[in-house]
Amino acid sequence: MSTHDTGSAAAALPPPEHDDTNANGLPIDPRRWMSNLPDRALLSRISLPGTHDSIARYGYGSICQDQDLATQLANGIRVFDIRLRYLKGPDGRVNFAVHHSNYYQYAFFDSLYGGYGSDCKTFVLDDCLKFLAENKQETIVLLIKQEKDVQKALVFFDAFWNIVGNRDQYNGKPLDALVYAGRSVPRLGDIRGKIVFVFVDGDEGKDDPEYKLNNPARGLYWGNIDYRVDALSPRPDQVTELDVENHYSDIMSAKWTKVSAHLQKTFESGPGATNQYVTFISASRTPDVTHFPRSYADYLLPQLDAWLSTQLQVPRSKVPWGAHFGIVMMDFPTPSTVHQLIQASLSYQYV
Repeated sequence: MSTHDTGSAAAALPPPEHDDTNANGLPIDPRRWMSNLPDRALLSRISLPGTHDSIARYGYGSICQDQDLATQLANGIRVFDIRLRYLKGPDGRVNFAVHHSNYYQYAFFDSLYGGYGSDCKTFVLDDCLKFLAENKQETIVLLIKQEKDVQKALVFFDAFWNIVGNRDQYNGKPLDALVYAGRSVPRLGDIRGKIVFVFVDGDEGKDDPEYKLNNPARGLYWGNIDYRVDALSPRPDQVTELDVENHYSDIMSAKWTKVSAHLQKTFESGPGATNQYVTFISASRTPDVTHFPRSYADYLLPQLDAWLSTQLQVPRSKVPWGAHFGIVMMDFPTPSTVHQLIQASLSYQYV
């Protein structure tokens, strides 16, 4: 559970579920696994474990995770899908509640702007900054999307940057030391100890340019990443140099066919590739109780685990640079899948 007393000592993170090892068989703490990567590593070439609807632990048919944000961070997850609902408090200040569709997730974006009740269990910005203060060589990628009560971009960004800017000098660090200030894909050396915001659009308001989050003051913009993004022929509401598999309502066998094909395309991309590859393992056909997110995870994750294991064993004579899987977004990630993605990152030959 997060605390909104930012002046208190940071609580110890829970013990990791899995100790990864590097190429020499030496233990790697999943809290600090990125410290073993070179500064030159381009973010788009790192195999990054992520979670879909990262805070969604409540609501009928909406539960996508069984671990809170702090635990996911401790276990090696570095990319998080955060869905924010714009809420104006009695004092006129705006904070963001975390939602999955209509379901409030007992979480808010920030503890300092108020507006939350005593039942709030997680503060996203607090947990991330606390983790980075303790693990200064890591980076965290937050995919930010509006969920419910979608606002025009100018309204959303005004509230969002007021909240983020209020963290200037957190732990004695200026804002540029906490949040990536650039707007292009960074190298790891430029984002250690920082949050990288990635803004994405949803289907609501997608035909109105005023709702597109395409002009952030800092961070990246990925457009609409629902369903599929083909880097070679993006739709008008999608961006270039981004390749995404996100069919989230296919039947299970069809979903795995799309996932495995996209992962194979990612694996075959060479070290000089400029595309960011993102594969969502998550899916749901709610209200069909046999196809809730957990059911999909139980079906897809064992296949993902076996596929990753096979690809990691491909001889270097065939892939001299090593295995690359891009960003892999999961519901209920297992220690084994996270471990294999970390292993791929640690053994990759970055240019």
